[in-house]
Amino acid sequence: MKEKTTQDRVVLITGAGKGIGRAVVEALARRAEVAGSPLALCLSARTRSDLETLKTRLDSSTVRCEVVAGDLADAPTQPVEACLARFGRIDALIHCAGVGRFKDFLDQTALDLEFTLKTNVTATFLLLQRVYAVMRAQAP
Repeated sequence: MKEKTTQDRVVLITGAGKGIGRAVVEALARRAEVAGSPLALCLSARTRSDLETLKTRLDSSTVRCEVVAGDLADAPTQPVEACLARFGRIDALIHCAGVGRFKDFLDQTALDLEFTLKTNVTATFLLLQRVYAVMRAQAP
């Protein structure tokens, strides 16, 4: 069986607006441009302006971008549904979204813990579960 290349891929990337997520997006786009292989990226993050800036820089004849702004803690499967609506499938998920409230341990509150767990654990579980169901259904 032929190995898939970037021309066959639709990639959903969470946390795409900043940090590691943004670096991953830029590296994938560069790789697709150099190879001349079409690539569809569904970019998810909380800050729409970060995503729109990235989309404007990357959208080309080789790289197509869809942006999904929202908080995974509130709607963990929203990026999945948006990606499916735009591209019809998901071939890979690169999950880089995560949060933390970084202050002295004794100053941490139950709300700080809840905020972190809701995004980093609960939303991650629900996102991965939905993507797995989609990818399993796509399998030949």
